[in-house]
Amino acid sequence: MAAEKLNRIKELTELLGRASRAYYAQDQEIMSNLEYDRLYDELERLEQETGIILAGSPTQHVGYEAGTGDRDYPGGQPHAACG
Repeated sequence: MAAEKLNRIKELTELLGRASRAYYAQDQEIMSNLEYDRLYDELERLEQETGIILAGSPTQHVGYEAGTGDRDYPGGQPHAACG
């Protein structure tokens, strides 16, 4: 039972990390917010039950890692503000 929970924690940590990177760094949504929240809650519950929190767990950080920003703007430069 404990091994199954650990495997599920690993799976959820990887899946939620991938979803977060896709959403924030690549502007892609690979799952709905509802699905992300459901899986996040499951991970949080398993971490509380087992006391196991893996490095990189989405329950341990807020937001996302900032990238270089080069891919955010055509030509690597921000657009001038209008107005």
